[in-house]
Amino acid sequence: MQYAITIISLMVQAFFFWHASTKMSCCADRWVLYVLMIPVVGPALYFFMVYLPMELQAKQKIGLQQMAINLIDPKRALREANRAYNATPTPDNAHRLAQVLLRNGDGQGAEALLQGVLTQIGERDPRVLVDLADALRLQGKLSPALSLLDEALAQANLDSKQAELMLARGRVLEEMGRIAPASESYRAAAERMGGEEARCRLAGTLIKLGQNNEAERILAEVQKRLDVAPIHYRSQQAVWIKECKALRKNCRAAA
Repeated sequence: MQYAITIISLMVQAFFFWHASTKMSCCADRWVLYVLMIPVVGPALYFFMVYLPMELQAKQKIGLQQMAINLIDPKRALREANRAYNATPTPDNAHRLAQVLLRNGDGQGAEALLQGVLTQIGERDPRVLVDLADALRLQGKLSPALSLLDEALAQANLDSKQAELMLARGRVLEEMGRIAPASESYRAAAERMGGEEARCRLAGTLIKLGQNNEAERILAEVQKRLDVAPIHYRSQQAVWIKECKALRKNCRAAA
């Protein structure tokens, strides 16, 4: 029996060694080492953090695979964006680098790049304006951020960006202490976009406004959807799973 288990373990290691060597485009060497040098645990980690997400999310842009890559090499995206921008400082590469900086909380660096993008392209692209507004928000420049978002919302052909803009507008309004209009923006975003962020933020503002029953109803719907959601969706919404639970606790405490 022990011999059979050993043979199976070696076969699993061999398979994941082949998979990591041939299927991964980044961090392959590290995973090969984990698989070969840490019996049982290494292959198990590879299965749950790489192999299974790759099988389930071949068409997903964000998921467990990306989470695993970020866990192993959190600065990878920043290095790649910097490399691309330094090699070819086009508006697209500058915008990409600015978005990475925003995810890292560097509003000042992102603002400088995005202002340069607007100068280069010679127009007020709403895709750039929403990111520039976020850069200003991170620095506490809330009024200019709100003006940029209102400018973007006033432009035509915004169907694909409407929800994102309303979500961003809600965040700025909430940080300004304007809870009622923030709630309205979150509601508009929740009606137009997938994911749970807008719904959770809407519920949070409703709690602040004393509308606990409606907040609890929204959060219960979020929780019900998450409970039956596939693993890749739950991985994408991990932050909002925690936030939903925290908000429901606050909602019940305030009742």
